[in-house]
Amino acid sequence: MKESIDKHWSTIIKGFEDKSFKHTLKKFRDHIHDWDADYSVNSTQTSLYALWELEFHVSFLSDQLPNRRVRETLANIPDGDLLILDAVEGIVNEVSYLNEYCPSNITMFGKEYHLKENKCLMSLAYNAVYAWQLLSKVVSKDPTEWRWGSIHKHYYEHLPFSLIPGFKQIWHREVEAAGGRRTLSFALFDYYKNDFENKIFLKSNFAANFRAAIDMATFEEPEKYPMYMSLDTGSSQNPFSPHYFDQNAIHYSQKGRVMKMGLENAKASAKYKMEILPNKYKQPEV
Repeated sequence: MKESIDKHWSTIIKGFEDKSFKHTLKKFRDHIHDWDADYSVNSTQTSLYALWELEFHVSFLSDQLPNRRVRETLANIPDGDLLILDAVEGIVNEVSYLNEYCPSNITMFGKEYHLKENKCLMSLAYNAVYAWQLLSKVVSKDPTEWRWGSIHKHYYEHLPFSLIPGFKQIWHREVEAAGGRRTLSFALFDYYKNDFENKIFLKSNFAANFRAAIDMATFEEPEKYPMYMSLDTGSSQNPFSPHYFDQNAIHYSQKGRVMKMGLENAKASAKYKMEILPNKYKQPEV
């Protein structure tokens, strides 16, 4: 997406109806110029990029599918996602690539803008401007405050208790979530639950709950070759237990807990031991 903006900069500037958008787009380009695609909670570039991508995705096919919910459904499935990514990649080499699938109009803050030529490219540009203006309006005019973790949170819902006042305070959890839809630190935000009137724009409900880094060739030397695991909640289902949610901080720190493989290591580190003894009582005859 960044490559398309850079390569076709002059074409975009000529296509803007509102010439003030040139200044905003320049700020957008400068802000994400050196982004390394790391979806960390403290990245402000990620917030800008993710909103840009989201709006471009749901504007795709808007002429053919006027209902936004239907387009969100398309963008939320793997095949639909790949189709839109193909469009983005194609624009870099061919400015009119898949023009027939991109919108004829873009609406931003109640005002409609017409896309006459190079519709996919101009849709990218207008949505980049919109992403910048949206963060400036709802979150802060200072881009250094656009932290990914502040607008993208993972919701640990315990239904039905998360929906009941009073009970929600006991069971429900909301944490800043790193990662995104296509990252190893997976945190899938739901298109349907985006809320651009609230500073938490994107709510994630699906994530990699268990993570492990395992080297099966060296498990007999855990001190020399440590392996790691993490669980995003805890080891107890009792909300009053200290272990109900105690692993979450470790999970999102991306450090993990050292994990030892093999029966002998398990015996050495076991806190409890279970013995299965033969029944000393005679079974009744049937």
